[in-house]
Amino acid sequence: MPLPEKERVDQKNFSRVSLLTKLSGNFRFDGAPSVKADLDQLTQLAGLWLDDITTEIDGYYVARQSILDEAKTLLESHRFVQIRGLPGTGKSVLLREMAKRQLVDGTILFLKSDRLSGCSWAEFSNSIALKTKNIEILLSEIAATGTSILFIDGIDRIQPTQRKIVIDLLNTILTSSLLSSWRILVTCRDVGIEPLRNWLPSKVISGEGIGTVNVEPLNDEEAETLAKAKASLRPLLFGIERVKEIARRPFFASVLARGLSVTTIQTDFAPQSEVDLVEVWWNGGGYRAGASEIFTR
Repeated sequence: MPLPEKERVDQKNFSRVSLLTKLSGNFRFDGAPSVKADLDQLTQLAGLWLDDITTEIDGYYVARQSILDEAKTLLESHRFVQIRGLPGTGKSVLLREMAKRQLVDGTILFLKSDRLSGCSWAEFSNSIALKTKNIEILLSEIAATGTSILFIDGIDRIQPTQRKIVIDLLNTILTSSLLSSWRILVTCRDVGIEPLRNWLPSKVISGEGIGTVNVEPLNDEEAETLAKAKASLRPLLFGIERVKEIARRPFFASVLARGLSVTTIQTDFAPQSEVDLVEVWWNGGGYRAGASEIFTR
């Protein structure tokens, strides 16, 4: 029996993208054949780029579940959430933890400031061999096969010439009714939101507002857990304030654990800055390859 005219019209208005949007969150789909290769490529690259982020302190991982829970809660009520903190406090590690959990279940879109190339999304997508040119279709397929969160590590370190890569994505998310479920989770240094306001689309940091997760150095309980696992770090983790302030930042604790020995650190060791730490680290035989990380983590 033929369908009534209204139902025939409604059927014509449906597309795969609109159907995926309506069913989003209730089902997990396989990617469309035409997009599957791109989804596989994004999954592979996300895994490689996430593995760039060091998570352990000389083989030991300090769990910071309360901060992860805070970020997850904020994503439920804010479209844009920033994980913010001083260099070395472990912002990237927390983002990695959240992204990795989503990657286990499906496709994610993860961008890293030092892995970008090109001056637009079109140029960047070409550089990583993506075939799908329509951003709306690609993001819809990512959400249907994985998660609708855009992860960006080091958004404040993206070069001005590469910012349109992110702007193209955000403008598509903000203007498409089919992408209303998408959220943005980023890491940035503790310099406030103003530098981002200068170039991010205004809508992304208005409306529901910005959710902020402040990542501090290890607290006493976390430092004690680390000291039990790495006894050589105890004098630094619970030493004088100037030393403790740096040693309790997970990245710097890792630097100290692998680059210095207790005998290297004299009783008057009191670095005033990250530069001082680098100099002492090098004098203690630390490798130079990680020096640039001091200023970006």
